[in-house]
Amino acid sequence: MAPGPPPGSIQVSCIYGGTPAPSALGLTAAEVNALADLDISGGGEDGTFGASCTGLLVADAWVLTAAHCTRDPASTRVTARFGPPVSCQSSARRAIASAEIVTHPSLDVMLVRLAETPAQLGMAATPVRPDTGEDLRPGDVVQLAGFGWTEDSSPGQLRFVAEAVSALEETWIEVDGRGASGACVADSGGPLLRRDDAGRLRTAGVLSAGSTDCVGIDHYVRLRSVVAWLASFGV
Repeated sequence: MAPGPPPGSIQVSCIYGGTPAPSALGLTAAEVNALADLDISGGGEDGTFGASCTGLLVADAWVLTAAHCTRDPASTRVTARFGPPVSCQSSARRAIASAEIVTHPSLDVMLVRLAETPAQLGMAATPVRPDTGEDLRPGDVVQLAGFGWTEDSSPGQLRFVAEAVSALEETWIEVDGRGASGACVADSGGPLLRRDDAGRLRTAGVLSAGSTDCVGIDHYVRLRSVVAWLASFGV
């Protein structure tokens, strides 16, 4: 189990027992570049806050993540970091600031509008559209992805793990790491990836809650339940 978050931070979740490359899906470099490491900060009635989360580029200027990564959307500032390091001498990645934050009125989903698009910075990053028509069934294998604390307590590394769907409801998808893998600390908002019938990469869910031992049951908000909300922002 990874160490807890520092005082004043928001507890979020990440990938434990994962690998640097996806094991269940073949992703192009531009599809991998759609995954973003998010630094989130702000201030509200309860004081300042900060969090590290994962996001996914779902349209040219929109990143999808979890709403619980912020305590106060009105004061929230996000820096999204995309892609591989900018040079061999640095671990830094291309960073883009937020221009607008929008949270769903009832579900744990948040959209971040970027001040610039990755394309404007000359970066190849293919948006991964929400899988609003998915027909998942228990037993189907999906791909979890996220940045953050791993089993060796290393932060900020993109990791993937394949798990089976264990249960489904109208608004959430459950996956089970069965004691070997799962969401942990420092990366909520990560996507649940799959290929649709046409072979296109899609995200079926947004990571909302993980097990306390990092290797159990995790819940994702099911994106087909927020189709109209996403469409209202052109996503």
